Amino acid sequence: MKVPYYEQEREYTCGPASARMVLASVGVKRKEHHVAQVLHTKKQGTYDKYFLHLVKKYKLKCVYKRYGTLSALQKLQKENYRIIISYYYSPEKVGHYAVLKKIGRKYVYLLDPWLGPEHKYSISYFKKVWGWKHCAHPDKNIYWFFAVKK
Repeated sequence: MKVPYYEQEREYTCGPASARMVLASVGVKRKEHHVAQVLHTKKQGTYDKYFLHLVKKYKLKCVYKRYGTLSALQKLQKENYRIIISYYYSPEKVGHYAVLKKIGRKYVYLLDPWLGPEHKYSISYFKKVWGWKHCAHPDKNIYWFFAVKK
């Protein structure tokens, strides 16, 4: 599964940049500002529910879930789904979107539109930030993911 990497163009467009990567991987090439419009992205970021607009607009199959598991992500990748995850980015104390590249034995690898195409976390740390464990007021997107395929 080849997913192209795109950096986010603004500090609040990690959602559109991540969506742009997965869309391009299924043959839908769009500029970030176009994807941001579809996702209703504002300076506060992108609400998770708007990722479902991509499914309707581009006729994609999807799995949209909170309280996901690493095994569910691995299963979906084997089924050729491209996966966006939401996690707590502790240096900035904000929610952040990235594309799951792969889950290895020790690390989770991300195509992160802010931190780069080779970003990785240990599996134990990833579970904490994906589950918003470091946050005093966790987002509702605990273990959230959005997976798509053609």
